[in-house]
Amino acid sequence: MAKARLIAQALVNDASAGVLPLLNDVAGPVMPPYLRMQALWDDVDTAAGVPSQPGAVTNVVGGFQMCYPAQGGCQSLSGFHWDSAGRITDFAVDGQPISPRLAVGSTYSGSALTFSSAYSYLQTSDGVVNILFKVRNTSGHALGSAKRPAFLPIFVASGGTRVSYNKHYSVIFAGPLEPGAVMEELAVFDTTTLTGKLTLRSDTASTKLLATATLRKLPAP
Repeated sequence: MAKARLIAQALVNDASAGVLPLLNDVAGPVMPPYLRMQALWDDVDTAAGVPSQPGAVTNVVGGFQMCYPAQGGCQSLSGFHWDSAGRITDFAVDGQPISPRLAVGSTYSGSALTFSSAYSYLQTSDGVVNILFKVRNTSGHALGSAKRPAFLPIFVASGGTRVSYNKHYSVIFAGPLEPGAVMEELAVFDTTTLTGKLTLRSDTASTKLLATATLRKLPAP
C-alpha cells in the first residue's frame, strides 16, 4: 500500500506538484487522467487565490483517511485495484469508485478556442458534476474584458438536457484572454450526468459558439 499512501499524501497536500510525478505508479484508462485532473484542479484553485491547504493522512481499515483542518472535513480512500505490475488502476473515494464517476474530453473543436484538456467528475460529497478544462485562444483577437468573462460554459448532458453552470461554486475568470493565451477553469453543474458536450460561448448578445468538447466515460479498468 506504499504507492497508495503516496497518492493520498499528494492529494492532501499539493496536487499540482505532488500528483503528476506519481503517473508511473498508476496504469489503465482511469488513473492517469484522474491524476492529471487533480493537478489541473489545484492549478485552478491556486489561480483563484485559494490554493489547497495541507492536511493529514491516517491509516484506516482498507485504506486511508485524508483530513483537511482548514476545510473542516475528511475523505476516505479505499478499495484499491492493482495490475500485475503493481500499479494502481482504480480506487474508491468515500466508498465510491473513481472509474464510473470520471469522463474525459475525447474530441475538441472550436472557431475561437482550442481545448487541450477537459474532464468531468461527479463529486462524492454533494452529487454535482465538476468540469475542469484548459483552453487556448486561437481566434486572433482578445476575448472578454476586465469585467466580462472570455466565455461562458454550458453543458448539454447526454440525452439533450441543457445545464447552466453554478456561478456560486464555479471558477470562471474575467478576460481579456489575449490571442495565444491559456485559461484553466472549473465549471460546476447541478446534474449527476457526466457525459455530453461542454460548449463555450461568448459573453455577448450573440452568444457565439466558441468551442465544444465531447465528454465520454472511460473504459472500465
